[in-house]
Amino acid sequence: MEFSLIVASSDAATTAILYGNLCSVVYSICAALGSAYNFDVKKVSVSADFSAENMLLKLDSSFKIKLIFVIQFLI
Repeated sequence: MEFSLIVASSDAATTAILYGNLCSVVYSICAALGSAYNFDVKKVSVSADFSAENMLLKLDSSFKIKLIFVIQFLI
């Protein structure tokens, strides 16, 4: 999974505070998922854009499921 978040707001101070808060949340969640569920996060990016006014979130993911689990689920 690849995760990219660009933090932005109309005020630079608000952008900085949002950036700090979102970094702590995003990286903590990725670490928890990685250790609890053997979740592979290939790329995590959180950045601040002080000139934009809107946030941008991009999430690319692919999942691998063994066929035997699908069959067991359907039975």
